[in-house]
Amino acid sequence: MINLANPEIWFVCGSQHLYGPGPLQEVAAHGREIASGLAGSPKLPLKTEFKALLTTPDEIAKLCLEANSDPNCAGLILWMHTFSPSKMWVRGLNALHKPFVHLHTQYNRDLPWDAIDMDFMNLNQSAHGDREAGFIHTRMRLARKVVVGHWSDPEVQDRVGAWMRAARAWHDWQGAKFCRFGDNMRQVAVTEGDKVATEMKFGFATNGYGVGDLVARVNAVSDAKVKALASEYEKRYAVAPDLRRSGARHESLLYGARLELGLRAFLEDDQIPPLARAAATRISLRNPGHEKAVRMVVDFAGGILPTLPNDAALTAEVSVSPAHLIHLNLQRNVVSGGWRVSFLFEPQSGDPIELRLFLRKEEQILTETWTWRWTP
Repeated sequence: MINLANPEIWFVCGSQHLYGPGPLQEVAAHGREIASGLAGSPKLPLKTEFKALLTTPDEIAKLCLEANSDPNCAGLILWMHTFSPSKMWVRGLNALHKPFVHLHTQYNRDLPWDAIDMDFMNLNQSAHGDREAGFIHTRMRLARKVVVGHWSDPEVQDRVGAWMRAARAWHDWQGAKFCRFGDNMRQVAVTEGDKVATEMKFGFATNGYGVGDLVARVNAVSDAKVKALASEYEKRYAVAPDLRRSGARHESLLYGARLELGLRAFLEDDQIPPLARAAATRISLRNPGHEKAVRMVVDFAGGILPTLPNDAALTAEVSVSPAHLIHLNLQRNVVSGGWRVSFLFEPQSGDPIELRLFLRKEEQILTETWTWRWTP
């Protein structure tokens, strides 16, 4: 069995410096308690870690970029304990391309009617803060999950758990490689529209391979390994009597085991090269002659990129939708040994723009798909 990776979810709490250091320490303590409560729930399949209390635009942007680059982060839970002005979040959320859930909750389950005062009211403004956050998420047209209710409620935990399972699947997809056997036109964009779309939209590559390559792997599997796997089937699963050893159709079970071992050998073979990753992203809003344009600079590193000559015939596949692509440049990064893409685009409206980019060499895809959502 192939076990999925066990990434973690970052719990992020929003506030502002208006409240002063003492209240902010209490806010952070409340955030840690909620994160700990969620982490201890059997309804949540992934580890939940309290990551930070964020109070400035720079802190928010820095954390979002860290989440993007951390391969063990599968997503974020955002909660506004107090009033966190949502304009502070625009730059960070614009850069974030990990899934997130907006947890619209509050620290206290019940109001302390006998002791409530203005200090309590000022400190516990999650209804106000989460409403503000919901506005900016909607204004930016961000894809997200919203869960409303007290964090200790089993129904709330169920909903957060469902989001976590989806985030885990998305995390597992990134950089994944899917094989299709028997395709005639391998990695040709004009005839493989669906494969190109999956690479750009979902972040995984689907490529064609010859059936003969798979047949060779299947035939190379030893009889001893086939029998051992068939025996494991009988121990692990409810196998029909006629498929078991001495059954009339046991050969079918053996053939299935041989196919599985052959497929595994093919998928684990080095002929499917690792994909390079997006290592850094830079943005420029000052572009002489194009006052409304935005320049993105993306560095790719790893994979087979360092082994390619400086004059390798690489192609940068860029999508800017909906926007106008003005300029595109691809060159070797002599410092890192990877490759750098610079492209300039101009928004055509106020709608969010989905940016996607990957590199290929003729028919071979070399990198993961870099994605970015830009809101004018």
